[in-house]
Amino acid sequence: MLEANRYNVTTIRQAPTNTSRMILVFTPELVNEPFCLQILDAIEGKTVLGIKLRDCNVPEEILNECTSYMDLTTTDLSDLTFHNTFMFRVKKALKLPVSICSA
Repeated sequence: MLEANRYNVTTIRQAPTNTSRMILVFTPELVNEPFCLQILDAIEGKTVLGIKLRDCNVPEEILNECTSYMDLTTTDLSDLTFHNTFMFRVKKALKLPVSICSA
């Protein structure tokens, strides 16, 4: 959905340094990675949306640095009516510009 709206989306194991906004998707795999706490350095001073996708113990230090947080562990992601609301919340949380014209 983000790619369709022309946002640059990457899924990498290294934190990007040339960005002002980030989305962290919390899963058991991420929080169990050895580099997980290194995320703190990468998110300092950035607008960060934390999304808990599956049940896991997110380190409190990281949660405290997130400017916005969504817990989707009990959300039915197959419900297509949820997608519009979700994208609105993502754009608002990251303070993304909203286009006023269409191509």
